[in-house]
Amino acid sequence: MRCEVVLWCALVACGPSAGPSSLSGRDSTSARVTARTRLEDRAQRLSDAQRSLLIRKLERTSDTTKAKVAALIVPTLKGETIEQLAETTFQAWQLGEHGVLVVIAIQEKQSRIETGTTVERILTDDKVSIILRENLNPHLRQGEFYGGLNETIDAVIAALSLR
Repeated sequence: MRCEVVLWCALVACGPSAGPSSLSGRDSTSARVTARTRLEDRAQRLSDAQRSLLIRKLERTSDTTKAKVAALIVPTLKGETIEQLAETTFQAWQLGEHGVLVVIAIQEKQSRIETGTTVERILTDDKVSIILRENLNPHLRQGEFYGGLNETIDAVIAALSLR
């Protein structure tokens, strides 16, 4: 699988709850639990309404693109690399060759898009880099997680729909 890592260039305004203690005992980097939805916000950065809107959008992507698009927000990688977390989560969530996973690690200020083998022909390294740089990271620098994920998912859907 091909992927892209981008460090955020500016400090993200996350507030004091972004640390590992905000997980109430859950391991932020463990991807062994099967996802019940296509969005997991372990850092609790999205409101219930924002979460619902993104979940509906993610679920609709398979209708228009045949792809399984998912997203994960964690407060910290806890020593794991974002590559390891993305790959482990991608496999655990069984996103498959048509899968796309957007991962955000708040404390480390890293974001990544992991793709399945079929999708990587469309979402090339260059395309993923542009999506992260233009759609996700500007919002993350402002602490706007919903806006960043919403625009990123739209850009992924648009790229997959043009094939």
